[in-house]
Order: sequence, then structure tokens, then C-alpha cells
Amino acid sequence: MMEKLGKQLEQVGVLPVVTTYTAEGTVELAKTLLSAGISAIEITCRTASAIDAIKAVKEADLDILLGVGTVTNTKLLEQVAAIGVDFIVSPGITPALLQAAADNKLPILPGVSSASDIMLCLDYELQYMKIFPAVPLGAAQLLKAFAGPFPDVKFCPTGGININNFQEFLQMPNVFCVGGSWMVPGKQVENNDWASITQLCHECLTMPGNTKTK
Repeated sequence: MMEKLGKQLEQVGVLPVVTTYTAEGTVELAKTLLSAGISAIEITCRTASAIDAIKAVKEADLDILLGVGTVTNTKLLEQVAAIGVDFIVSPGITPALLQAAADNKLPILPGVSSASDIMLCLDYELQYMKIFPAVPLGAAQLLKAFAGPFPDVKFCPTGGININNFQEFLQMPNVFCVGGSWMVPGKQVENNDWASITQLCHECLTMPGNTKTK
């Protein structure tokens, strides 16, 4: 399941990590991302409005990959699975969460930070993973080290990724996309400042050397 989605996300290159404020605003944000050329979104479950926002984006029937982040337990996983999202993202991983994703036939981008985490995910035949928190972990070096024992694993670094360093990660052979919120800053999202967000997305997609986001 995740292999097909991983290849789709590789074409997108950048996965916006979104904090919600209102359901209506999140739908408009998703439309803004699409019009700017980014066809994927990760809506985090960090605010009271998150579930309503996820439902609203799903019901809007947009041509966007709808992901849900900060999924930390099986109850939340089953709740978003019932909505019909395209995939979920977790900050870390447990056997229970991996089994629930498999049982619900829901693609999961599991958060890993160690070789043991990666081996657990491989037990569930997952090859696409999120490395988190990327910058605090020193992921630039960690990803190079992981390439040896795990040559078939692809990673999405998230956590501390920004306009100044995301290209470094995208150019690594075992990175299929990066996740971040620099193109969807909380203040602009809260204020419905779609023009500023559009500009930030365009800057992200058109930076020189951005082979995976063109």
C-alpha cells in the first residue's frame, strides 16, 4: 500500500505539515496548495478543529493526497481510517500502531529514529518511513549511515526542515520527500493569508537544484 503512495509523494517532493484552525480555512489551504503546485497535505491532529478539518477536506473531493499526522494511538488511527484518508503519519512507532494500520488497510508513514525502529517497520514490510525529528537527530549524517544496512528503505525527514536546508535532504538518494511547515506558517494559515502561502510554495518549488520538486 505504502509503496504506491511513496512513489506519489516522491513526485510531490515536499509534504506540507499543517496545523488547523478552522475546517473552512483548511479546505481553502488545500486548494491553495493545489493551485501552487503541491498536491499533498499532512493535517496534524494537534488542535480541537483537526478532525472536522480532515473531514471537510475529504468531503471537498480535491485532487490532493490527504494525509493525517500526529497519529499516536490505535483509537485515533481507526477514527481517521473511517474518514477515508489516503495515509497517516506517526511521530514514532509501536507494534500496535503498525498492526492497526495493516488491519485497516491504511498506508502509514511511520516515524523512526533508530535502526531498531527501522527493523520493526521492515517486519511489517514497510520501506517508506519518516525520520523524526530530523535536524535534532543529525539526520544528514544518520541517513548516510542508514543507507548501508538498509539500502532499500526510503525516508521523509521531518522536524527542523526549512527553506534553508530542505534541498540538502532532497538530494540524498534515500530521501523520497521532505516534510515541513515553512510554506504553511501558522500565522498565515490562521489569518487566511493565501497569497503569502502561495508565494512561499512557489519559492519552494522553483529554487535552483530542486530536482524532486519540479
